[in-house]
Amino acid sequence: MTLNRADTIQSTRNALNGLQFLKPEEIDRIHVGALALLEKVGLKVELKEAVDLLHGNGAKVEKGDGFFKVKLPPSLVEDCIAQTPKELTYYGRNIENDLIYPTNNTAFAAFGQCVNVLDLVTGEARPSTKADIEISARIQDALPNLKTVARTMAPGDKPPNTQAIHCIDAIVRNTGKHISGGASDRRTLRMIIQMLEVAAGSAEAFKSRPFYSPSFCPTSPLTLGKSCCEVAIDAAAYGLNMVVMIMPLAGGTGPATIAGTVTLGIAEQLSGLVLTQLTRKASPITLGSATTIMDLKSGISAMGAPESGMINACLAQMAQFYQLPCRVACGVS
Repeated sequence: MTLNRADTIQSTRNALNGLQFLKPEEIDRIHVGALALLEKVGLKVELKEAVDLLHGNGAKVEKGDGFFKVKLPPSLVEDCIAQTPKELTYYGRNIENDLIYPTNNTAFAAFGQCVNVLDLVTGEARPSTKADIEISARIQDALPNLKTVARTMAPGDKPPNTQAIHCIDAIVRNTGKHISGGASDRRTLRMIIQMLEVAAGSAEAFKSRPFYSPSFCPTSPLTLGKSCCEVAIDAAAYGLNMVVMIMPLAGGTGPATIAGTVTLGIAEQLSGLVLTQLTRKASPITLGSATTIMDLKSGISAMGAPESGMINACLAQMAQFYQLPCRVACGVS
């Protein structure tokens, strides 16, 4: 039998939607294990504002050297999971590009922040620039199989402390789809929001249909850094859909086993979820992951390893358990 393109795409969707590594009892064990990590081991939190927010809602706090150790009671975590929206819309700049969750299909998007690019004219590798991001955004915007547009490269021709702003500027000028991208700190996020309010026509227009999802990244293992907390708190307060993006390396910053790293990853995702829900109840959040294993011979992250797909499939399955949207890396060659 010969499959046409539509049949092939549907077969891919069905396979992705049906990939289930975890049995129900294993899902329960991972959830309970993640709660135990948050309650008994605790988090390293570097922003006093976040510590006060968590402590005021029942978390136990111990003072460390330049940081705080915060332990979250399971009841607090599960209450925050329960109040997190189970339905949300990734708004496009144009309404026809809205992506609505839940959906029965797997959506695809670009991802990453490469520092080099193969020049389209010469074919030679060189540092990426803001102009390259503009081209990438136009390509992503034109591809119907990509539902959102992300930064794919770093604008190496711009100062490091403004690169995140230049990324979003390059993208918003070249797409009508939903935009995703990180903000390095509170100041950067506020400048990006101001820019997007102008692009939307007014602050009110952007607030009613926010077409940008910032990501914030806990540091493995079990650390909420200062800038991570700032972005999570301010994005939640504004009402943006956020992506809590985890990146533990199994065998490096995470356990060597897949199950152990998945449990750690869930604990880190839930720590970000709790912070956003305590900032603003019912804040929309997506559970994100670029988790993989460390190549123990070279010390690099093995993004193309089979274990990367297995770990992220397990994390996607856990997101289904929580009835929350997820965004996971699918590996590279």
